[in-house]
Amino acid sequence: MISSQNFRVASSNKILPGSAQPLGMPTRPVPGLGANEAPGFDGSDLLEHQMKQMFRDVGIPVLPSQLIAKPQDLKRLSLPYPIVLKSQVHGGVRDVAGGLAKVTNPIDAIATSHRLFDTEIRGAYPAALLAEAFYTADCHIGLRIDTRPEQCQLILRGWRSAPAQKAAQPADEHHTCKVVLNKDAFSLAEARHLGEQLGLQGASLETLVSILEKMHVLLEWLDMRTLTISPLALAADGSAMALDGRIRFTETALERQPQLKKLFSSKPETGSPLVQLEGNIGILSNSMGLAMTTVDSLKRGGGRAAAFVSVQEPQNSVAQPATRRARLQLRDRQARLNQALENLARLKTVKLILINWTGLTGSCQEVAETIVSYFYLANQHVHLRGRSQPVPLVVRLAGKDAKVGRSLLREVGIVAVESLEEAIAEGIGLAKVRKVA
Repeated sequence: MISSQNFRVASSNKILPGSAQPLGMPTRPVPGLGANEAPGFDGSDLLEHQMKQMFRDVGIPVLPSQLIAKPQDLKRLSLPYPIVLKSQVHGGVRDVAGGLAKVTNPIDAIATSHRLFDTEIRGAYPAALLAEAFYTADCHIGLRIDTRPEQCQLILRGWRSAPAQKAAQPADEHHTCKVVLNKDAFSLAEARHLGEQLGLQGASLETLVSILEKMHVLLEWLDMRTLTISPLALAADGSAMALDGRIRFTETALERQPQLKKLFSSKPETGSPLVQLEGNIGILSNSMGLAMTTVDSLKRGGGRAAAFVSVQEPQNSVAQPATRRARLQLRDRQARLNQALENLARLKTVKLILINWTGLTGSCQEVAETIVSYFYLANQHVHLRGRSQPVPLVVRLAGKDAKVGRSLLREVGIVAVESLEEAIAEGIGLAKVRKVA
């Protein structure tokens, strides 16, 4: 069972070394959701520690934790053992595919952290690890607040399970307790009614009501459409701890909440600055010289660059086994390439992105796989860039495994060619017929 002492520490606004800083409460209330707003966008691109910082800012209790950027950070850990190490990956994946481990001492922690950093989860390596205090609980509760602006409703849902089940959302509606109320008037009485339906009483019931109230504050503060805490670990003495959750924001949340825009753009640096020009085609290459050559070739072909950026090849000077060094370089290259694409896609003047990648080092197949992954995400989250449709890509690949890489790109509808001349011709043609979305 989690001790009440641990809960008091976790529910305070104290930030341990290496953890995220508070977002800061708004200076004025956030306007309510409009009746005609779009369904919004998923917050799964947030890392777990970022989401839990939101919980902490409104007083929802979370476990003491510390962000681990590299295994050596565990030597300065402020938490007592045992702890749980959790891979921090985008996409809402928390504890699947070997991304979570309990450790009982510093030696095991460092060894386990090396394994977790080297474990790929759904096509990505962890951006960091979250070291979190270990816990046990008597039961797990799942809570969700869902706004239905078109029906002027606020829906409270709850479900209960044994700790081993991690309060996963029930497979069907019959296992879910549900309370519907006017969306502008959160009701403590209805929140208490939901808790009673879940079989809670006494201190446990009052704790649940308090957490539902704070969830509603957070939902309105940051323009959320849906907020889920699952599981919420609940102890017999009424202590509770939010262990994980899920967020869905309204369509206009990024426009009205600058702190959110900061979170969604907090990705690794590309290795070189983005240089803006006055055209309509974004240029991305894997060296500055190649990028500038591409800009000049584009101009000679009748096109103009809106901006260019080079993705510098990652360097790793630390003496490590060849296999681990290769994995780290691949992870670094993927992060730099993704961020460079994102930076170009967010420029309103960019109608198209032209990628000129020569494969001087590394595999063109790996580069193509990263571009394909980005392409899928761009289609899912196009609203994050303030566009109605994703920016099209034209890719020139030359070098090791270039033929395989081009084939992968063409399979998903990305224009992929062998020569720079072909890429420029395709890019100029597509940019001319495409309006800025």
